[in-house]
Amino acid sequence: MIEPADSTNAARNVPSGGRPCSAWRQHKVALATAAVAGALAFAIFRVAVVSEAGDEPPIRVRNGSLDLWLVSVAEKWMANGPHWKITGGTRSRNDYKIQVIYNSGAACTGGTAPGTPLEATGAPLEIVYYVDSSTTKKVTLTVQGHHTQVDSDAPLEILFSSKLLTYRPGTGYIQSISLSDGNVCTFTAKEQLDTLTIYDY
Repeated sequence: MIEPADSTNAARNVPSGGRPCSAWRQHKVALATAAVAGALAFAIFRVAVVSEAGDEPPIRVRNGSLDLWLVSVAEKWMANGPHWKITGGTRSRNDYKIQVIYNSGAACTGGTAPGTPLEATGAPLEIVYYVDSSTTKKVTLTVQGHHTQVDSDAPLEILFSSKLLTYRPGTGYIQSISLSDGNVCTFTAKEQLDTLTIYDY
């Protein structure tokens, strides 16, 4: 029995039982194998692309106290000798992308208006906290081995199910934010900083 020719004008022998011959079955197996291999290759490529951007959670800083909140369900802050780090996630870059939302009275570089997000990148990230006219404290975030490391000359504590790393002297405010040793914003009162968010990207 001869099966009708397909678009290639070729004819294939089909056994009397109606099933394609062995060569055609092998052809179908080869097509299926190629499809699986292609799907696997795409999946590997997709994972590589997704993994290229790091997955360390964002850190949100609010004023009054110096609060470093982890925007994450799974990750937590933990002490690491004299430093602090995040329990999971890795960074894809050795610098930070930050977004600052500030109010009138702040002095910020970048030309944005108060209330408009100001973005900048760099490392290390330094946050200076004004306690009183004779005392300031500094918290520094650096990337060590694809992970954030926090160093501080202020006594930090971990609260709220380890989602919050904080310095709470009772008075004071964040005085300045710097990236790569260059000033981003300076503040003279606590209401001048709305939010600082620190991203992996």
